[in-house]
Amino acid sequence: MVGLRQPGFIERLFRRENETFDIRCMILTSSSELWSALRAEVFIVLKEAATDRQIQENAYDLLYWFDYILRNESGHEETTLLKKLLSDPEISGAIWKAAVAAPLSPRGVAQIRDLPNQLKALGVEVTTPAWWDPVLAALNLPTDLPDSDQPENPPE
Repeated sequence: MVGLRQPGFIERLFRRENETFDIRCMILTSSSELWSALRAEVFIVLKEAATDRQIQENAYDLLYWFDYILRNESGHEETTLLKKLLSDPEISGAIWKAAVAAPLSPRGVAQIRDLPNQLKALGVEVTTPAWWDPVLAALNLPTDLPDSDQPENPPE
């Protein structure tokens, strides 16, 4: 849980270096220690995102990475694990709330704008904050990101 308070923690994990494989698996597997034995502690830390920018940024990075997997890695084992994880409304809701605890930049909103619909397709409803829709409207973007609109440095 300490890692969620460290700048860039999630970003470093998902560069897919061999030394981070185990923790990535733990994050993606809904039955792992993280989401079973440590579940309550994880939720307590995620609730701190409203007052701790590093936690919010790490939660956002998780959603950004999850969106990338859902969008670009269909049929992979990681995608199957991720869909199962995100189908748990308590987990996906806690990560979502932490990621949007404070207003995001327009680019930040644009990069995860389809996540609420992706979660809905998995049977999970999340509430977008009051600032979300005005930011989306100002961006004047299509509903779905085309592949060419992906960020320059997606997770590998």
